[in-house]
Amino acid sequence: PQQGFDSKQEAQEYAAILALYTVTPKLPLQRKFPEPFASAWQSMSTSEPVVSAKSKYISVAEREQTQMEYRKKNNQREARKESILRRYTKVHMSETNRRSVEDILRAVAAQRRRDEENARNGIGGG
Repeated sequence: PQQGFDSKQEAQEYAAILALYTVTPKLPLQRKFPEPFASAWQSMSTSEPVVSAKSKYISVAEREQTQMEYRKKNNQREARKESILRRYTKVHMSETNRRSVEDILRAVAAQRRRDEENARNGIGGG
């Protein structure tokens, strides 16, 4: 089950129940606990306990804060990406011209690779 607690205090109380159950699961401590902790203790031996060690958040507020921070960082990342994309000018051209530009760029890249290879091998370029 999805866990969430209204306050840090409540989360700590349920965590204490969980810790105590881990150490002494056979003791009938539900007789000593007030509600809702007595019910929580009894639920520990069921397939759906009220509290388990699977939650990584102390409270609902902490979970919401973490989710808000994640969304904020994600929005900042997306804004940076959009900002970078807006820097580039869009160019519209015919298919023939686009292929010509691509061929030129491939030729320039190939020449650069040859120049770098020659420089590594100590062959002068000019």
